[in-house]
Amino acid sequence: MADTQVRRAVYEIPVNIFDGPSAFGIPARNWIEASIFSFIPGALFWNFFNFGDISIKIILVSIICIPVAVMSLIGYNGESLTQFLRTYLRFRKNRRILEYRIEDEDDGEVRGPFDALEKEINEVQALLKDTNDKALKKELKEKLKGLQKELKAEKAKHLKEAKEEEKQVADALAAKKKEEEEHADALAEEEIQRRIEAGESLDKKQRKAIQEEFRKKYVLSIPKAPEKDDGIQRNISSQEYLPIDRIEDRCIITKGGRFIRILGVVPVNFPMMAAEQQNYIINQFGLLLRTCPVNIQLKTMAKSADVEGFIEAMQERMATEPNEKCRALMQDYINTLRSNATRNGVTRQFFLILEYDEEQATRNTTDKQRKLALENAVTRAKQQLKTCGNVVYEFEDEQEEVDFIYNALFSQLERFNAFGMKYSDKVDYTYNQAAAYPNRKLTAADFIAPLHIDMTNSKYVVVDGVYYGYMYIPSNGYRSLVYGSWLFGPINAGGGIDIDIFISRGDRDKVRSASRRQINLSSGMMHGQNSNTDSFDQLKRKADSANYIKNGLSQGQDFFTVTTIVTVIAMSENALFDRMRELSQIFDDMDMKCVAANYHQEDAFLGTLPLCKVPESIFALGHRNMLTSGAASIYPFASYELMDDNGILMGLNLSNGSLVMPDVFDTSRYKNPHMFIVGSSGAGKTYNMLVQALHTRLSGIQTFVIAPLKGREFRRSCEAIGGQFIRIAPGSPHNINIMEIRKNDERSAIVARILDNDDGEESILSEKISSLETLFEIMVPDITNEEAQLLNGHMVSTYRKFGITDDNRSLIDPDNPDKYRKMPTLRDLSEDMAKDERMTRIRNIMSKYVTGSARNFSESTNISLDNKYTVIDLSAFEKNKKMLPIAMYIALDLVNDKVKEDRTINKRIFIDEIWKLVGKGAPEAAAQSVLEMFKTFRGLGCGVVAVTQELSDFFALDNGSYAQAILNACSLGMVMANEPVALNLLRNSLSLEQNEIEMIQGLERGQALLIGNGSSVAIKIIASRLEHELITTDTHETYAMVEERMKEMADELDSSAEPSEDLTPGELITASRRASQNLDSVGHRKVKL
Repeated sequence: MADTQVRRAVYEIPVNIFDGPSAFGIPARNWIEASIFSFIPGALFWNFFNFGDISIKIILVSIICIPVAVMSLIGYNGESLTQFLRTYLRFRKNRRILEYRIEDEDDGEVRGPFDALEKEINEVQALLKDTNDKALKKELKEKLKGLQKELKAEKAKHLKEAKEEEKQVADALAAKKKEEEEHADALAEEEIQRRIEAGESLDKKQRKAIQEEFRKKYVLSIPKAPEKDDGIQRNISSQEYLPIDRIEDRCIITKGGRFIRILGVVPVNFPMMAAEQQNYIINQFGLLLRTCPVNIQLKTMAKSADVEGFIEAMQERMATEPNEKCRALMQDYINTLRSNATRNGVTRQFFLILEYDEEQATRNTTDKQRKLALENAVTRAKQQLKTCGNVVYEFEDEQEEVDFIYNALFSQLERFNAFGMKYSDKVDYTYNQAAAYPNRKLTAADFIAPLHIDMTNSKYVVVDGVYYGYMYIPSNGYRSLVYGSWLFGPINAGGGIDIDIFISRGDRDKVRSASRRQINLSSGMMHGQNSNTDSFDQLKRKADSANYIKNGLSQGQDFFTVTTIVTVIAMSENALFDRMRELSQIFDDMDMKCVAANYHQEDAFLGTLPLCKVPESIFALGHRNMLTSGAASIYPFASYELMDDNGILMGLNLSNGSLVMPDVFDTSRYKNPHMFIVGSSGAGKTYNMLVQALHTRLSGIQTFVIAPLKGREFRRSCEAIGGQFIRIAPGSPHNINIMEIRKNDERSAIVARILDNDDGEESILSEKISSLETLFEIMVPDITNEEAQLLNGHMVSTYRKFGITDDNRSLIDPDNPDKYRKMPTLRDLSEDMAKDERMTRIRNIMSKYVTGSARNFSESTNISLDNKYTVIDLSAFEKNKKMLPIAMYIALDLVNDKVKEDRTINKRIFIDEIWKLVGKGAPEAAAQSVLEMFKTFRGLGCGVVAVTQELSDFFALDNGSYAQAILNACSLGMVMANEPVALNLLRNSLSLEQNEIEMIQGLERGQALLIGNGSSVAIKIIASRLEHELITTDTHETYAMVEERMKEMADELDSSAEPSEDLTPGELITASRRASQNLDSVGHRKVKL
């Protein structure tokens, strides 16, 4: 059988064919420089130094020339020695420190004799870098040349005047110094004579010391060395330096007159898609590149997750939370959010930046026409991105989009800063600064420019105390064959790593002609050469690449040049260099190169602004030619983040470090709030469920946990959060009257009238009897139709004895109108059936619930579900396979009444080991009832979380139809480590892809594959240290906790201090947590910015 499986496409990236001649992979320029630099010293040495032995002379010349030749061939950082020398001198000349300044133009402080001239030169240089207009470039170059010549003359004149002035001052000081020395020497001589007359004997050394002492005291006119110029420019502000002129009509307009549009793009979970879908996305992205303007920029930015909104909401809930224990856990939850957001949590922004193509403009083209052309390009890009599965941010009005642009620019420049300044803070700061200068007109740059930029180091730029290091992929650093979205690894490598990709479309006709010339040139040079040499291989690669490009153009593809810059951000120099080494290693593992842009940091800083302008110096070192398919294979909009506004913390995305916080009640994103958790024993399934249950309660959502097995494991966390732990078991004080009709509160009645126009005419008794009939079907699976009919009559009769009929008004207690009447119990029902011999079998089966071990269900209800966190422990029935489903149904029926009270309030139910109700050995009536609950609870504002580990048993009932229906009813699912047999079941029931199966197979304890909304992502479950200690069942950890507690108890007994109020274990852990300075969470550790 043929293999019909679609495989991921492989894309070719041809080597550069237009970079000039080279040999053995080394540019011709390097060979020429090597020849010249080695010949000159060799020739001088040969001609001016004579040795008797010619062989020694040859050896010495070789020792001198060979190292010089090797250095010239290698160059530095991708440049030849002369190019690097030029780069170095340019860097030394352009070193600058920029400060944020707002001042009136007429009142600006003069900071040097050449301030105005240097400022004008900087403005011209900025315009020269920013513009693409060739005529304007020529004009600016001539103007710059004249200004630089004028500046040089002014500096020479100033230097001459300064030297003359220094000489005059030095001569005056020397004369005065001589006069003061003579005076000091005279005083010293008088002192020497006085001591001699006093009888002292002074030798020559002592007399010299006295003279020096007097000179030190009286000679004051000592010339000071003039202060040296450090060569660092400080003549312009950070606002003036930025090449942004204004923002208007949703466009950024640069000082060079270029028009820019920024689109925010929502990424897709590319790695988890099927190969066919991945190939389709790359093809569609290729169409986007062909229809976009000539120059575009693709940008990704990573920063620490912003959880302040979650924290503010949590703090508001804390202020109104009456339970002190819950408040302590809320504070711990806040610490967990904050520490993970800072240390691990990362969120990413993706941008597509478009530039208006000035080559299409004429002298009559207006700015309005440019903006309209860009708007049309934006519309096409949005449509094409939609076919890729990406969503582009939409805005209600222009102001909202302008705010987005400002935020994007601020994020680029200052999302990390030593001052903790947010964009809103920067806006306030700008207006406060401008208040002192009413004549100063604020510009766009005033709101985004950093307060301080230091460009004096060749290896990084310091922006507001944060270190920015820039790297790039050199021209020879790309792989020749790649898969789609090959930058996924670096993009998702962690916080503080940005990637900018510049793509420029070439002229097809010019490229076609150039490729033909290259083919002919390479073929001619290859003719007659030995095919086993490196030179031959290099020529062949170029010829093959040129041929590939020529054929691709004939097949309809376009030609592009691509340049990639990587920004690494850290809070210290050492951290920056470590991070850059890590990133370089990531590219090495990809069989690619990424090198530091040393001495080009300023160019890279400007280039990474979202202004669609690749720096010429980086372009020369790192551009690579590609066809449409190769350029499309970059597709950077590949990541997956699940962090909703009101989400519940689940874990950490293992692929990119982002926090996973879905809001399951957001109907715009999820079809319903239901969820499933499946995993084998020991995978951490119960731990995961309890973490989610606690986080749900801490988010202000009422939470119920049904625990049919090992309920004691749930008790510690329940008590620590101030919850209610209900244990249904023989001898337990907790009772549930399964025949009770529970009264809803007044708000629930009002909600029903408003939303449903419910006048209360439907019989409440009939609904209750229907629920009891389902219970008896579970209790007596083989109940006959006759017995069911008779049972229904006895139920009605029993309720009637208590004054309750189908008339809802009969439920009201006449003595206490705010309450319902006293309710019958199973005991009362059994007594009503006592005289009916036909019900003897049913009575006998009921007896265990009336007078037997399960009589807790036949007593008056003495529990309430008003607590925001309730655990119902049914583990006493764990070994009774017949009674456990009944107990679970009764517990769910009790919770069901609470769920129906007010559907405007969200609630969540966690059902552990749900297979007991819908799987192997479960009555179909129970399974049908649970399935109905999944269908109806969505409309009641309640989410159900189904948890199971025995997947074979889960799918055992009715060929797995109930299990499959429950999985289908869930918007989200978490698959933890599973056995191979279980994986086969999941593969078919969830339509998992092979890469998802492989992901599950590689999961460790405490990790899960989160599935939902057509995507999936591997996550690490996150719990705070306190939550972990409350939930863990690890014997080593629990043993250590018990030992520590026993030691504390012994210390308390031995202590002579006054007795203090006893603390619960949860309170003790909270206290130790507060005392601890270590707020590390139990989670995946990553680099902290």
